[in-house]
Amino acid sequence: MFVFPYLEKGLLHVDTAALSSVAKKAIIRDALTGLADLHDEHIIHTDIKPTNIMMDSFKQQNGDLEWRNVQITDLEAAVILPPKAKGLTDRLSGNHFWRSPEAWARGIQNTPSDIYSFAVVAIFAWTGNMVFFSDKANRASPEEQAKLILSRHLSFFASDEEDFEGFIAYHGGEDNPFIERIKELCKTFTEEKPRLPFGRWQQVDPQFRDLICKMTCMDPFRRITARKALQHPWFAAE
Repeated sequence: MFVFPYLEKGLLHVDTAALSSVAKKAIIRDALTGLADLHDEHIIHTDIKPTNIMMDSFKQQNGDLEWRNVQITDLEAAVILPPKAKGLTDRLSGNHFWRSPEAWARGIQNTPSDIYSFAVVAIFAWTGNMVFFSDKANRASPEEQAKLILSRHLSFFASDEEDFEGFIAYHGGEDNPFIERIKELCKTFTEEKPRLPFGRWQQVDPQFRDLICKMTCMDPFRRITARKALQHPWFAAE
C-alpha cells in the first residue's frame, strides 16, 4: 500500500492558461525533477499523465494564484528494474492519450518511455494542447483509436529518417506486425495531408520545441534523460 500526502489538484484540472510562463515552467521543472529521482533509483512510473501530477495552490500577497508541492503520484503501476535490465515487455502501459510508441507496440519499455509521456504532458502544461486527443479518437473503437493516435505520433514526432530507422530496429525490424501497421499509417501522409512536425510549430517557443524534440525521438535510445532535460537551456531562460 502507498500512502501519499493530500494534494489539492491534478495538472489536468489546473487552468494553465491563467498562469504566468514562470509558474508553468516551475511546475514542469518540479515534476521532471520528481521523475528524475524515480529514474535514478531505476523506477519506471509507466503511467505519466496530467492527473498523476498533483500540487497545492496558494495565493500570493498580490492575489495571484501560484502552485507548490508539485509531485508525481500514483506509483501503484511503477516497476523497479535491475540496472542492466532491458525493460518491460508485452505490456500496454499507460493511458492511450499519453503513452509512448513502444508502449503502443507492447515493446521494450524503460525510463525513455516515461520521458516521452512526460514530454506530451509538458506540451499540455505549456500550451494547453493535448496533442493526441480528439473527440473522434475518444469515441472510436480501440482499433480505430490506435490508428488515429499513432498517426499523430508520426505526424508530430517522427523527426527524421535516421530516427525512424532506429525506431524500426528497436522493435526488431520490418517483420514486426506493429511496424507493418506503422508503415501503412505513414502512407496516409500526402502533399494535401502533410506531417506537422512539432519542431516546426512556429507558435511555440523555439527552445521549448528543442527540448520536446529531444524527449520525443521515436527511437527510445536517442531520447534525452530526465537529468539531462533539466539542464536544457529552456529551464534557465526567463
